[in-house]
Amino acid sequence: MDEVSINWINERINDKKHFTARWLENFSNSTGKSPDLLAKVIGGVLFLLLALADKQGYLITNSILVVIPFLLIFVYPNEKPTDLSLYIYFTVFGFLTVFDRNFEHIPLYYVIKLIILLLFYLPPFNLAEIVDEQIKKLVNNNEEENKEKKKETTKSRRSLRKEAPAPASQSEPQQLVTPAPPSSSEPKSGTNFKPGENPMASESFYNLNSEPDGFNSKLVGPENNLHDLVFFPINALVFNAPFDFENLTYHIKIRNNSHHRIAYAIKGNAVPRVLCSPPTGIFELKETKIIAVTVQKFEWNCADFENDRIAIDYVILPDNVKDKQFSIKMFQNCDSKRRKNIKILYNP
Repeated sequence: MDEVSINWINERINDKKHFTARWLENFSNSTGKSPDLLAKVIGGVLFLLLALADKQGYLITNSILVVIPFLLIFVYPNEKPTDLSLYIYFTVFGFLTVFDRNFEHIPLYYVIKLIILLLFYLPPFNLAEIVDEQIKKLVNNNEEENKEKKKETTKSRRSLRKEAPAPASQSEPQQLVTPAPPSSSEPKSGTNFKPGENPMASESFYNLNSEPDGFNSKLVGPENNLHDLVFFPINALVFNAPFDFENLTYHIKIRNNSHHRIAYAIKGNAVPRVLCSPPTGIFELKETKIIAVTVQKFEWNCADFENDRIAIDYVILPDNVKDKQFSIKMFQNCDSKRRKNIKILYNP
């Protein structure tokens, strides 16, 4: 046995800072035998018990391997090894114990198990420190690999950004039809419309008179382009029952996708049952607006709702038009009107 190992064992027998030495001293005072002799006797008896015992070796070995660490943790905490070494110790101990019944037919198996776990703290072996170092190396290697992967990912993204062509200003939005969430089933400030308060309910300009397919070719110029404004939802707005609330309000999100100011006006074929707020306005460059679409209380079986829709008419304003407020003249002075139809659907 290595000299370092012998010194480590002698310390546990004779150095009073270890509880084993203190126990041996008390036993020595009672028997009149030296601690070294008592330690050899105890070790020899333990070896014979483990070597000759059949089923009792399982209980004796595992009791020793559990009781001693628990004494160090709870009774003599100043003498206990590091927490990490104890985690490693109990992990290996648990793993070996699971297979005790499979391996106990091996000669001196429980003696070997006891020695293996003793080597976790016996120098110069210190298996706990070796395992600890290996774990740290694995963790550091994984961290370095992750850093390298992040660097490579960042470089590839940058290269893709440099190589990718600039997106067109008028890109086709993804065609998804999803109902906008209701803002509330109760009336809200700014959406509690009554006849006369909302201009859609009182001016004929907002009434939608169109062909059966929902498109009025007389009002929309041939150069119409639906990419100047982007709409969410794109094609339809779905209202969920019940419809006996005073106001049921959902929202449409509209974004100016062009490089020009845009004036808009919203018309509907179900006014005043379906109203929008604000019904008119001006989009500044790249501005996004939220339009409230409110359905007034109605009887489900009494309303002709199958063709309900709203139409967002809009015109691109010339750069020399600086007006901040919407005016109907903006539509009257423009030959190129554009329209986006949004169907109003009802889910009973």
